This record gives sequence, structure tokens and C-alpha cells, in this order.
Amino acid sequence: MWLFLTMRFCVGRLAHTARSVNHVAEMLVTSALIPPLAVFWRIAGAIRFRAALF
Repeated sequence: MWLFLTMRFCVGRLAHTARSVNHVAEMLVTSALIPPLAVFWRIAGAIRFRAALF
């Protein structure tokens, strides 16, 4: 499921952009890293500021 959602996210980010090998590779890597990092920083902020996650 995670792989499917990551690929869908990547395809959406690649829409209307260059299709060079370097750019596609960069998008694949960053598309895989953005969701876990976003969750990490959301949790870190909630802990730091003692706020609810949702």
C-alpha cells in the first residue's frame, strides 16, 4: 500500500515537469522521503509543544 501511494505521489509531482533521468530519479527519492519526514516532524512538534496530533 505504501509503495502504491508513494508512486501515485511521485507521478503527481512529475506531471508537467521534465522527464530527464536525473529529474525522475530525484523525484523518486524525494517522493519516498517526504511522507516519513513529514510524519516525524509532525510528531516532534506535537511533543515539543504538547499539542494533540490531530
